[in-house]
Formats: sequence, C-alpha cells, structure tokens
Amino acid sequence: MASKKSVKIKAKAENGETTVKALIKHPMETGRRKEKGSDELIPIHYIQEVTCTYQGETVLTAEWGATISKNPFLSFNQPVVWNIT
Repeated sequence: MASKKSVKIKAKAENGETTVKALIKHPMETGRRKEKGSDELIPIHYIQEVTCTYQGETVLTAEWGATISKNPFLSFNQPVVWNIT
C-alpha cells in the first residue's frame, strides 16, 4: 500500500459527475535496466493493482504492468450519487 506522501489526489464534482485525478510517486522498475556503473539489473518493482474506493465501495480497479511509466497519472470520472434520507 502506498504511503500518504506518495499519492497526490484531487477530486472535483461538477454537473453530476466527480473527476478524480491522482499522481502516484513510484519508480516503476521493469527489471530490465542496469545500475549505473555495473552490470547488475535493477530489481522489478512496479504497481500491479490500483483500487479506488468511496465510502467503503470500490469504484475503480486497474491492473497495471511493467509498461506503465514512472510516477504515473490516473484520472477517471465517477457519477455523483446522492443519498438523501
């Protein structure tokens, strides 16, 4: 799980829809790059799954692989649901 400092999130509700934008600070290493000055490969280290929840319910699940860039940006729209009782 990512620490709070490694993900910046902004959400804006407008016209019955919420736009969520997230910037995730992560190196996303593929395991194919070599350390500078040596022949050793940098170990694989990338985000495999991103899950976004709202009030305990999953609104988005994304499965990522090694091809996602360093410090990935994620944006999605979610309809606003009003619970008025």
